[in-house]
Amino acid sequence: WEGCDYWSHGGLGAWWNVTNDPVASDGSESPLWAFSKHRALNRLALRTKLTIKNSSQHAKGPTAYAEYTHQNCYNGHGGVEIDINAAHGLTSEQCMARCDADPSCSCVTYYAGASDDVQGDCWKRSTCQPADFDKSAGAAPFTVYVKPPSEGGGALVYLKHDAMGPAGDACVMVFNPGVAQNITIDLTLLPASLLDGATVPIDLLASQVCSGPPLAQSWTIEMGATEVKAFGGFSLSSFAPRLGKKADCIPDDSFSKAVTGSTLQSCFLECLNEARCANVFVEYIDIVYMEKPPPE
Repeated sequence: WEGCDYWSHGGLGAWWNVTNDPVASDGSESPLWAFSKHRALNRLALRTKLTIKNSSQHAKGPTAYAEYTHQNCYNGHGGVEIDINAAHGLTSEQCMARCDADPSCSCVTYYAGASDDVQGDCWKRSTCQPADFDKSAGAAPFTVYVKPPSEGGGALVYLKHDAMGPAGDACVMVFNPGVAQNITIDLTLLPASLLDGATVPIDLLASQVCSGPPLAQSWTIEMGATEVKAFGGFSLSSFAPRLGKKADCIPDDSFSKAVTGSTLQSCFLECLNEARCANVFVEYIDIVYMEKPPPE
């Protein structure tokens, strides 16, 4: 993309260095526009991984599983056998349902034979690695169905916070690399004032205004397959650094409370959830180069 000069060297840059809205050489809009428009998306924004409480796929059965036709999976060939003997007389959907019911199962090998997928044989497998499946001529009658990742369907969720920006812009960024699903996210880290049902975030990556559901402690959103969304439009306040106080900082009102988290962002979030907290103090610890940090 044009307009992505790396620092002042004039070479190719990366999206986090974009300061102007770049355009493609054909004049179309670049997908990088959001990263230069919204401060919560910049690379200096603090980031905390959020917990996915549960997820439910929009589609069950074959569409939720990755299908590997004319391949087989067994000991030494991309998986570990759970079933020694096959379960007979099953459709492919029933075979995958057996895998859904077994937490140790990560894929199934299915053999329909001449029955045209009406009554076939099914074997459950664990630790499935498609790259190592048997792809020889002998595997031609078989199909392997690989279960999608169980925790959030492989999704990742991060809270991003432009803590040193003028408005403290924040967003919840969701990556869904797998199938379409509804994802429930734990937002209890956020201040209670944002979780009263009145804060309706917008998708910062959408080309037009697209609102999400109001923020809540257990927040459920709908994600399409391989979709990325960044829900912003709210603030977590600005925590501007102040020079001069680096040691022996004593609050005027004697209020002081150690944080339970171990990151700078968790420190800020705990302050926002404490009515008496107006500032945070990070104590400096001198660490010699390449020295192991002291215990907390």
